[in-house]
Amino acid sequence: MSNPTYAKVQEGAKLAREKQVSMILALAGIEALADFIKEIGLPCSLQELGIKDKSILKEIAYSCNISMGSYKKMTHKEILEIFEECF
Repeated sequence: MSNPTYAKVQEGAKLAREKQVSMILALAGIEALADFIKEIGLPCSLQELGIKDKSILKEIAYSCNISMGSYKKMTHKEILEIFEECF
């Protein structure tokens, strides 16, 4: 399947807004991104990245630098929760 043109994407977005299918469209976009990531051979989980022991996630999360200039200031606990979801 070839990539859609900009006009075709805009046409689809307009239709989605008119029919109020934003959640369906969002989920389809997430699925398409996941398929693309797999297609080009990137890891989709921390296990695929080579992390086999879930117990190390806390150590990694708490070693992360918390940046004050971020969009949302995250805590180490929130980072750990993300890592656990990605495991």
